[in-house]
Amino acid sequence: MYLLFALSSVVYFHGGWPFLKGAMKELRSASPGHDDADRRGHHRGLCLQFTVVFGLEGKLFLLELVTSIDIMLLGHWIEMRSVLGASKALQMLVSLMPAEAHVMRTGAVRDVPWPN
Repeated sequence: MYLLFALSSVVYFHGGWPFLKGAMKELRSASPGHDDADRRGHHRGLCLQFTVVFGLEGKLFLLELVTSIDIMLLGHWIEMRSVLGASKALQMLVSLMPAEAHVMRTGAVRDVPWPN
């Protein structure tokens, strides 16, 4: 039971480090983000499991806690990968833009540097 708690704590602190770091940033700016409820749930779950392992009666759900953290990490990885892909796609579109725009006003075509 102690070994399981120790391994779960390692997953919580090592795997959840990006979320813990984000929590500190949000606490300093006093603006909670979209991961706030998940972070609070994980923190409360680990605290409850600490009390169960070291004396209080209750059920152990360390595997569920670790699985939830892993699923959050997977979702975070997928989100960051899609953001990076979209950013690269936008950069490629910007690189296709011409350096000049041909503007027709009053019947005459003028070359205007792009973007203004």
